[in-house]
Amino acid sequence: MVFLIFSVVRILTPYDYISDPVGEGLSKIEKWKWYNFGIRLFGKSYESGLIDENKKVVLPADYFEIGRLSEDMIRVFRGSFGFVNKEGSVVIPLEYDQAFDFSDGLAAVRKNEKWGFINKTGKVVVPFEYDYVAESFSRGLSRVEKNYKTSFLLKKGDEVVPLPYDFVDSISENFARVKTNNEWGFIDTTGSLVIPMKYNHVYSFFGGLAKVRKNYNSWGFIDKNGTEVIPIKYDETADTFSEGLVWVRKDLKFGFVDRKGKLIVPLKYDYTIGGFPDGLAMVIKGEHVGYINKKGKEVIPLQYDKAGIFVDGLALVVKNGKSGFININGTVVVPLKYDEANEFSEGLAAVKKDGKYGFVDKKGKIIIPLEYDYVENEFSEGLVAVEKDGKQGYINKKGDWASDK
Repeated sequence: MVFLIFSVVRILTPYDYISDPVGEGLSKIEKWKWYNFGIRLFGKSYESGLIDENKKVVLPADYFEIGRLSEDMIRVFRGSFGFVNKEGSVVIPLEYDQAFDFSDGLAAVRKNEKWGFINKTGKVVVPFEYDYVAESFSRGLSRVEKNYKTSFLLKKGDEVVPLPYDFVDSISENFARVKTNNEWGFIDTTGSLVIPMKYNHVYSFFGGLAKVRKNYNSWGFIDKNGTEVIPIKYDETADTFSEGLVWVRKDLKFGFVDRKGKLIVPLKYDYTIGGFPDGLAMVIKGEHVGYINKKGKEVIPLQYDKAGIFVDGLALVVKNGKSGFININGTVVVPLKYDEANEFSEGLAAVKKDGKYGFVDKKGKIIIPLEYDYVENEFSEGLVAVEKDGKQGYINKKGDWASDK
């Protein structure tokens, strides 16, 4: 007959492990408990505490969970959640079923299956009446849910007030977009409605301007005073500016306007995308593709059948069914002689000719011979997947086999 002996073994040192720092010179300590049957290891659990940078124990290792220092408070768990200060003193009793860290002076806590908010003295500021909270306050706002309806709370000084909107976005450049009954506007950090609810849709402010829509099909941009700096008359616009310009579309034609609404590039192109990386924008007119500068000058003639945006000074182009790369001066650096080509990855681009694949560098030199039946488009940590004569595996950037599949 075999008897199993269950025992708990404690390591006799004051603590067994120092783990991640929680802030301001404090780090977690862990005291381990080992459980075993006979001599076989069965499992391990641990309790946590805190030590300071002088290795002085600030909080004994009696807790199952310790959070990070946030606004001079540390969330702890031992059957229930509460908070201690930097000196390790319990300032908010461990009496909550769940808790988030403090933010904006308040912490979301749950008790008896309902959520509310407390301040740093433990006073209940928002009653326990919500079924769900997204998190503690962030920049003055918190998203909550009650009876399956989502709403938002705003912290104003020591007060918390509900906001009368169906949706409140996070604050961007001191403004938050809000929506009620499919009408959009903006509030400031005090919760005041500063731009009226008169738009069908709005984007957050970025660089002092926000993209807005009226009449369900007219787009433009407003400033923080609500002034239309780019008239709300375009069928579509880009979401953000690139090099001080944004593309706009009206009556199926594309052009570019500046931040004051001035039309810099006339509405004459059939398509554009990607803004002005490396100072040039790709434009399409009819069946040809070329590039313009920020003044609207066609610096690389519209002569290609297909083209991509510039990345690190090079753009993939296709002409008469052959692919290659040009630089920002329009000079061909990788000859247009390949049946296929892909964007550069880790300094090399996959190319195909006569049914075989290989790789070229940014000067057009063939680095890995065109002898593969298949290659992936991108290198990852110096390796790329390939296939040759039925053999599959990975090669490095010299073409040497690294591993087999």
